[in-house]
Amino acid sequence: MTGDEELLQVEQVIARLITRYPTVSPLDIERSVRMNHQRLRSGRIRTFVPLLVEKAVLRDIAVAHSAGERDIPGHEVSRVFPKLDRASGIGA
Repeated sequence: MTGDEELLQVEQVIARLITRYPTVSPLDIERSVRMNHQRLRSGRIRTFVPLLVEKAVLRDIAVAHSAGERDIPGHEVSRVFPKLDRASGIGA
C-alpha cells in the first residue's frame, strides 16, 4: 500500500465513523482518527493501519460513552470525546 492509498483509506474511515455516529462531533472523530493514525506512523507494515486506526477509534468512542462526562485518567479520549449522548447506542 502506498502512502497515498493509506491516507485515502484513513479519510474513508473518518467519513464512515461520522456517518455511523451522528451524535459524536465530527471534529472529535477526525481528531481521534488522526491521533491514532499518528501513533502507528513508525510501523513498517502499513497494510492494516487503516483497520487498526478504525478499531482504536471505535474503542475510544466506547470508552468515552461508558464513562459519560467523567474524565478518564491517563486516557486521551476524555479530551477527544468529552460528551456523548447516552441514547446513541455507541459501543453496543
